[in-house]
Amino acid sequence: MPTFEELIDERVGEKVNELIPAITESIRTKLSQEKEFKEINQTLFTQKEMAKKQGVSVTTFVKWRKMGLQSESSPTGKLLFDLNNVNKWRKENDPRKAK
Repeated sequence: MPTFEELIDERVGEKVNELIPAITESIRTKLSQEKEFKEINQTLFTQKEMAKKQGVSVTTFVKWRKMGLQSESSPTGKLLFDLNNVNKWRKENDPRKAK
């Protein structure tokens, strides 16, 4: 006859196995929501990312920088561009409409 502890261990193991799929799905959902939130709310992008967002080539984007488009530096020294600032600059300086 199993001991009380063995019965408890077995029952806890069963419950854990029942809960794992729900916990896993909950974690996946939360991570997906967080990723989507970051993508929607992200405003700083690299030159390559921003060129793609603006629908122009990196060469065109470099020309804009030479024309005065401002950037920010990341802690690692990488140039970053704020989407709102780029859109504003583009409306004021580029004949094509900002996206």
